[in-house]
Amino acid sequence: MYQNAASGDRLVGANHRLVGANHRLAGANHRLAGSNNKDLNLRRTGVSLSARKNTDFSKREIRRLQRHGALYRLKLEQNVKNNISLQGLPTLGNLQ
Repeated sequence: MYQNAASGDRLVGANHRLVGANHRLAGANHRLAGSNNKDLNLRRTGVSLSARKNTDFSKREIRRLQRHGALYRLKLEQNVKNNISLQGLPTLGNLQ
């Protein structure tokens, strides 16, 4: 599931940049594009635990993903799969 994680670190951007600077994901306030959830604020290490209800992972798995900084990539991948447009951003499937 995370075969692109290593390349994702490089290609999703140096200094955690995606579309726009300062850790922004195609939108303001560090929110994933198309998300209505006020609690999906991204941090440098991932996503707050309040985002747990929006995933299929347990609290322990969420903390593990936070430590590896992979949760925001997972949410981005889910949003891309849900046909949410991130302009100019390649989908994670193309990062191989």
